Amino acid sequence: LVVIDEAYADFAGVSADALLSEFPNLVVCRTFSKWAGLAGLRCGYALGHVDLIERMLAIKQPYNVNVAAEAMARAALKHRDKILVTVRSLMTERDKTIAFLKEYRFLQPHPTHSNFVLCDVVGADAAAMQQFLREKGVLVRYFGTQGGQLQNNIRISAGRPVDTERLLTALREFEALRFFPAAFTALQQHRSVECILFDVDGVIVDVSKSFRQAILDTAAHFGAAVTPQDIQNAKAKGGANNDWKLTHTLIVDKGVKDPPTLEKVTEKFEEL
Repeated sequence: LVVIDEAYADFAGVSADALLSEFPNLVVCRTFSKWAGLAGLRCGYALGHVDLIERMLAIKQPYNVNVAAEAMARAALKHRDKILVTVRSLMTERDKTIAFLKEYRFLQPHPTHSNFVLCDVVGADAAAMQQFLREKGVLVRYFGTQGGQLQNNIRISAGRPVDTERLLTALREFEALRFFPAAFTALQQHRSVECILFDVDGVIVDVSKSFRQAILDTAAHFGAAVTPQDIQNAKAKGGANNDWKLTHTLIVDKGVKDPPTLEKVTEKFEEL
């Protein structure tokens, strides 16, 4: 007798049920706990050769499925297509979570076809990580208390997009605390800050072929022979952060007859 547990078949996208007609000694077990979310009702079923199923029915306990569980199972089957929309959403979040987890030095996610991912915790303590995440409102499963070979592993279940974001935020904080304590301390002092904006213009990014080229081309359109040095000299004086106004000023300074308005300069600049 060969028994295959297909609790996560709907998340895996594959099944052994096609083999039932070929192997009369095969039994495929399914549950409503995972895909239908009915874990608390303990309802499932088995697929197999008629001779095997008859023997199973003969020895099973009477009324082993209660009325509530049966009603919910029937409802789940009736609305299976709608429920599978949620299953597909969880699969998407699972795959997205795995992709993000690979970016962390202390987590090594294993391949999975279920609604969760098992991770090796490397260079950190899994129990401490689980407790840290719990304090951040993120629940993951830790196996260290059960013995075996999963002493430093955690299991992360797929959830809603907002749950994934909360997990990743908590993991970033754990990474900072574990590997960059000084950065973590600084982060804690500025928890109310939602984002940091960098003024990249001419500092972090070379804009000579973008914004400054647009200044040159706009000025040329209106008949002003502005040079890169003209722009640099104007920037060096200060107060020239608005490239539209700077372009307009440079055109006027070049003595263009009937200089355009700022609105016209802005329109051409944006076009370029």
